[in-house]
Amino acid sequence: MSNFSSKLSRVRSVKKLSAFTHRHRSPSPNPPSPPPRTSTASEELASSNTRSDYGNMARHSLPRSRTISAAGRTTSTTTNSFGETLRAMSREAQNGEFADVFGSFFFNDKRCQNRAFFMAARLKQTLQTMITPIRQPTPALVSPAATPPMSQQQQRYPSINSNQQQLWEMMTHRLYTLNYILFVLPPTCEIRSRFLTMLEQQLGQIGDGQQVLRRGGMEVHFVVRYVMKHHWQQRRRRTLVQFHQDDDDDDIEEIVERAREVMEHCLESESKLGHAERDAMYVFHGLRMGLHGTFEPRIELEEDPELKHRLLMAVQENKQVTKQAYVNPFEDADAIVTDDDDIVDDMVPSREVDSGFYDHFAPSTRAAAFS
Repeated sequence: MSNFSSKLSRVRSVKKLSAFTHRHRSPSPNPPSPPPRTSTASEELASSNTRSDYGNMARHSLPRSRTISAAGRTTSTTTNSFGETLRAMSREAQNGEFADVFGSFFFNDKRCQNRAFFMAARLKQTLQTMITPIRQPTPALVSPAATPPMSQQQQRYPSINSNQQQLWEMMTHRLYTLNYILFVLPPTCEIRSRFLTMLEQQLGQIGDGQQVLRRGGMEVHFVVRYVMKHHWQQRRRRTLVQFHQDDDDDDIEEIVERAREVMEHCLESESKLGHAERDAMYVFHGLRMGLHGTFEPRIELEEDPELKHRLLMAVQENKQVTKQAYVNPFEDADAIVTDDDDIVDDMVPSREVDSGFYDHFAPSTRAAAFS
């Protein structure tokens, strides 16, 4: 009887299983929709973080994205927002626009030297090929009998490279002198005003009289024309070569006009840059042409001895003001520790440790009564 009941129960379970599988295999025309699910706050936070992560991944995967810091905030720009990039860069430039205004009021000696090296380097770069044919003497015009030995000739006539170096050094000295006249001496100086008025009168008598109005005309008149007429003509007098004065004047004026164009470009470059950028430009061009640091510019002014003396005083004052005295904090006399062996102590050494707590202790009257 027990075996029959167990078999019957197994048959019933098999029938129920087949009916269950058949019902789930048959497609239902209207599947029941799941009940609406209310999202919790933690799930919303997780989904927002996931979306932000996807956004960050998409932003970092852009091919030409750039990040520019402007006014303390970070601005992410791409190629599609080029105008916004320019505006951000403009804001950055405006933030540091007046960073070096303090240095612009003081034209120190170093800046005078670097500016002279810069302009002399630009002149050398352009005028070197124009000046060499004029300055080089022709050996064919000198007779062999009158030619001195090689040792004496080297002493009397320096080489062409040496003469060129002296020429550019003289131009650098004149530019250095002009920087002190224009930027270091105060405008109220009567000697300075008188000298500048004389330069304007000289420029008004040259050519069409409009040199004083052309940019760079005063600079090349004070520097290039002076060096070509005075310094180089004195060297020509010591040679056996004869030159025509008219040809020399024409060549000099051609060189001066070309130098004025170079000087005009120099002044335009200065006007487009800030003070720190100008200083970098001065050093770059001076080093490029081999002038910066090779010698120290000096005051070169033979036309006005009184102004030259005033300029020499200004150079000394300028160097003293800008010279920073080095102070070593470790060389303070009060901070120097001497050896214990040098100190003479009359006190008898003791093994007791005195803290000094009882140095100013006054015994009370009660303690004195018990003693």
